[in-house]
Parts: sequence; C-alpha cells; structure tokens
Amino acid sequence: MRVLIGVDGSLGSFAAVQFAGRLLAAGKDEVFLYYSPPPVYVRATHDASGTAGALQSYLTTAVLDKAQQHLPEELRKQAHTIVGSRDPPQSTWERASA
Repeated sequence: MRVLIGVDGSLGSFAAVQFAGRLLAAGKDEVFLYYSPPPVYVRATHDASGTAGALQSYLTTAVLDKAQQHLPEELRKQAHTIVGSRDPPQSTWERASA
C-alpha cells in the first residue's frame, strides 16, 4: 500500500506520522511524506539575494527530517519525500493522483 502523509511541522502532524508508521510494514508499504513550505519574505537589501530561498530550503529540510524521525527505522530508510510549491490541498491531490 502507498500512504501519503502531509506534514506541516506541527506536533500533530508528527504524531500522525508516528501513528501511521505503527500501522505500516517495511517492504510491504510505501510512505510518502508531503510538505509544502510557506512563502518566505526577506526585506530587500543589497545582500539579501538568495536568502529567502535558502531559508525556505532549510525549513523544508528541517520539517521533513523531523517527520522521518517519527517513522520506524525500516520505514524511514524507504520513505519518500515530496515538496510542494502550491496550496497544500490542491498540490497534495495532484501528487496523489499521478
């Protein structure tokens, strides 16, 4: 079975990952962790080039890494991550339908 779990960095989303991880079997099931980072805005200054993108990338890595820590080790090794760039409900549906 393929399972898509949306995470947002909240304790509730990490609890959902942990709960789903207890129900799934490594080698039998596939886990996809989905995260759509919020837009990051940085006040325009001469040295801000790339800062917003770097912050968004760091946030994405931090949230998905933390979510993976809530999976059993065998599932963690096989987990896939998906990063969305649009409204989470719409983007999640599009990814799941593909």
